[in-house]
Amino acid sequence: MKLELIYEISKDFEQLKRKCFDLELLLTKGQNLPEIKHDTAPPVLPLFTELEKNLQSLSLSKLTIDEILEIKNEFYSINSELREKYGESIDIASKEEEEEYKKKANNLNTKMMNRIPVWQDRFLVELRSIKVNELYTKTLINPEKLERGTEAFFAEEVLKQMDDLTKEDFSDGCSCILIKTWTPAAMIIMRSIESGLRTLYSKITKNDPSGKNWGTLIAELKKDPNIDKRLLDYFDYLREFRNRLQHPDARFIQSETEDVLTQSIHIFNRIFI
Repeated sequence: MKLELIYEISKDFEQLKRKCFDLELLLTKGQNLPEIKHDTAPPVLPLFTELEKNLQSLSLSKLTIDEILEIKNEFYSINSELREKYGESIDIASKEEEEEYKKKANNLNTKMMNRIPVWQDRFLVELRSIKVNELYTKTLINPEKLERGTEAFFAEEVLKQMDDLTKEDFSDGCSCILIKTWTPAAMIIMRSIESGLRTLYSKITKNDPSGKNWGTLIAELKKDPNIDKRLLDYFDYLREFRNRLQHPDARFIQSETEDVLTQSIHIFNRIFI
């Protein structure tokens, strides 16, 4: 969860309060209809959209999002009524129509002002139920790239050839590194590497790798005189790590796990480029 996004949502709520207050003042000052329609209502709607988007990014407050959409649609509705009737010539609207518009806008604004504290409280309650872990940034590999996962490490031509499961495993390994779970990180990255080995085997031999272990796959690949020997060296190097991971008492340290990740990057770039 991005703390910056939580801050942005809090800021959105406060800005929305101020805009509602400004709109209330304008509606009660007797300003003419064009000023209300064109200058005041629009700034409220982009804030609604921003708040809705940020809440969706955190997968929080679905009920709040629904309520925001409902009020936003009502705003659009009262604005569109007069636009459909008069277009840009709203100044010819009757006094009664103008007052009716102001009444609807003011009622809607009051409704929104009453809901904002509820939305804020709901958001805070949901946040308290979420456990937030501080990401570990003292890594040899760029922590910002680790946070972004697979797409941060490979060119588009490589990503297009990687299957979804391999990409997910690689990203999960990056996430594990960021919370200092070295052994699980190594295990899941190694799984993506094994997937790469099987992809290479199918690509070179045109045979199905099912049922063949890591050693057998490498041994058969070595028979091909045109195989990239450096690539097989990477797999041979990592086979020791893989064998260690099969022991229940195996534990990895940070440098070993980051080494596994680095080797996997070399492997995928050689397989798919």
